[in-house]
Amino acid sequence: MKGLMKKIPDECCEYYGSDKILVCQENKRKFVMHNNSGRNLLKIRVDGCLITSGTRCDFAVDDNSTDVYLIELKGKDLRKACIQLKNSYKYFKKNFSYKTIHCRVVLSKISSPAVASCELKEMLKMVKEEKISFKYKNDRLDEILE
Repeated sequence: MKGLMKKIPDECCEYYGSDKILVCQENKRKFVMHNNSGRNLLKIRVDGCLITSGTRCDFAVDDNSTDVYLIELKGKDLRKACIQLKNSYKYFKKNFSYKTIHCRVVLSKISSPAVASCELKEMLKMVKEEKISFKYKNDRLDEILE
């Protein structure tokens, strides 16, 4: 983790510690990590801090192992969320050495056209080819870290 923290500007590190619950929240959308493992977690502000140009996700959570979770908290535009996660995924893959990158989207509402979008299909193709995990859910997404 110390090596990673050298690559992350201090102002982008919103939290570092081993609390049982870590929350990434914007408006009424919430990603909740249940830290049952007791690992030190690093919450990183990606949008406008770590990545300042192009489309990107809102947060990243490093679980102090070999994994990172890319978090996008969105209104109802799953299509745009997929684009933001793909761009953030490319950035993290290029600049860090994570074994697994998990992509998560929390939406206020999932619309039917978004589920059929080309961007979602491309995201699912990337999930299969790159062996990443991808989940999306309305309002709140809970992740359990064992």
